[in-house]
Amino acid sequence: MEFWANGNHIVFNDCEETATDVNNLSITEFTGTFLINGNPGPASFEVDVTHALSALKVGQTYPIATYFGLADRSTLIYYPNSTDIFTTQSANAEGIVTITDVTDTTISGTFSGKLFEPGNALVYTVTDGSFKAKINK
Repeated sequence: MEFWANGNHIVFNDCEETATDVNNLSITEFTGTFLINGNPGPASFEVDVTHALSALKVGQTYPIATYFGLADRSTLIYYPNSTDIFTTQSANAEGIVTITDVTDTTISGTFSGKLFEPGNALVYTVTDGSFKAKINK
């Protein structure tokens, strides 16, 4: 997984898929981390799509959610260290996730969006994001 945030190129050397169900909603998460000797470092980035993994297809797009639990929408979450968290927000729902490739073992996509601190201040503008995640079966 990699992306640009405020002009800085961020690269993670591992990306995994996790499928979960929350309140009868299927959510597919793509999480990028930087592994050091097989262990994840403190930074990570999540691309969450409210759609079942088995139904994801090439060309599908998922705009940023305007509220939690909205089907066929997405959320971006950035943990630049072990204490801070920045996310897309429903009040400022800017961004999109696009699925670009699906195989039996991997899924790829692109993403962009605006990430805010919990107090609603814009902190990061994410552009040119991409991921290729290993599908966990």
